[in-house]
Amino acid sequence: MERNFFTSITAGYFTNYVYGIDFELGKFLMGDKLLIKGKISYTGNMMYLKKGTKSIWTSKIYDEKTVEYSDMYYLSGDIGIEYRFPEYDLTAGISYGKFLYFKEAWKFEFTRQFDEFNIGFVATNIDEGTNVGFQMAIPIYPKKYKTKNFRIRPSSYFQYTYFANSNMVSEYNNGNSLSKFFGNVNPYFIKNQLSEDINW
Repeated sequence: MERNFFTSITAGYFTNYVYGIDFELGKFLMGDKLLIKGKISYTGNMMYLKKGTKSIWTSKIYDEKTVEYSDMYYLSGDIGIEYRFPEYDLTAGISYGKFLYFKEAWKFEFTRQFDEFNIGFVATNIDEGTNVGFQMAIPIYPKKYKTKNFRIRPSSYFQYTYFANSNMVSEYNNGNSLSKFFGNVNPYFIKNQLSEDINW
């Protein structure tokens, strides 16, 4: 696609017992400082249940291990903007959309990048009220892998989010977000990291 216009399609099993497919579109403006983005997803639920575990949707108790799943019936999506303050490696974002379980919400995020670590604050607002919390992403090592025809590799980051109240807006992480990926390859971030390494 044209310069600074990016798309991402991801299919698979995600966090929060969610599987499905999502499509994300992003456009960078103002010298790659401003990101306008949108996402649409079509998902369902899937969970591994041990022997003797009760079904998620019925009163049935399984007498052997099983994988229980629903049809894909959640159609969700959101649109938003992010602005990066390169001198501070700080990103501020706001988005609005329909999340899992058909919850419509506003979401506000402020994330500070420390080398490969990310920490920030997040807030959501729905008709029932406002919730605030923090989130962080810690890189998982090793960061380099031997080249083979086929390899299995873990997630690149361990991600954790905590809310002051019970989370009123459910989301999943597909491990392939445009905003997080381009945060690492943003030219301002790379320039800052090179400057720090040279000074060190």
